Amino acid sequence: MEFISHGKSGCQIEILNDKFNFILRKTSKSLEENSRHTQRIKKQRDFYQKNRVASVKTPEVFSLFEGSKSELSYADMKYIMGKDSLSFLKQASHNQIEAFINQLFDYLDVNFENSFEKIGYFENDNYRNKILKKVKQIDETLDFPRKQIIMDKLKHLPIDLFFIGECHGDLTLANMIHANGNLYVFDFLDMYVDSPIFDLISLRQDTHHLWSCFIYNDYNCRTIELLKYIDEQLKNKYCRIINNSWYNYLSLMNYVRMYRMYDNTKPHRELNFIYNCINEYL
Repeated sequence: MEFISHGKSGCQIEILNDKFNFILRKTSKSLEENSRHTQRIKKQRDFYQKNRVASVKTPEVFSLFEGSKSELSYADMKYIMGKDSLSFLKQASHNQIEAFINQLFDYLDVNFENSFEKIGYFENDNYRNKILKKVKQIDETLDFPRKQIIMDKLKHLPIDLFFIGECHGDLTLANMIHANGNLYVFDFLDMYVDSPIFDLISLRQDTHHLWSCFIYNDYNCRTIELLKYIDEQLKNKYCRIINNSWYNYLSLMNYVRMYRMYDNTKPHRELNFIYNCINEYL
């Protein structure tokens, strides 16, 4: 038996039955994307092997084919049967919600604790160069409202503590599954620089900006109230990070990059949503 669909990233998703278990096969969307697809799968495999947070897991990767000049990269991994986050929030008990929040806290805490802090402005530093390279790429390839104001802000790096360490890269509700009391995260993103700040930003993309509710057109009243509640918990616990000027800078970068990815490919309403997020960080 085989079911075929496409994920939001454009990758082909197949659910295969090997007679004993269901296996999820994720295939790169193009030959040009083979390298990035492979790096993302390796990031997932690394997270699985380290297993730093007992109740926050990722599907085990059974095999990885890195592709070739004529063949697409693909990975076979364990298929997790569970609830997506929007469905979970509609039905979860108070204790389940609190457990979910603690899982998020445990995950973020471990990554921040295992990161190291570096004062930016990092002159002639590899991290600084990678960030400015991404800024230059955005400047050269994207046209959007108030571009000059936005680019002027992005070209001046903050002078504040920068947290260098592991991150998922796209820790939104859409990339989580709830199963048997565990939280499974998937669809890791290869980043131009790795920092746990990105995970707090992408998580608040949902709890603060309600991105998943918007993208799936699912504005359940209970879900929205719970997301607001979770966001307050995040703001209280990570106020030091959120008040860090890098948080604001990387948030702006995050939504500008989203605008770049969605430009000319998505309806006008989605670009408007992202642009409103951009304005919050100017």
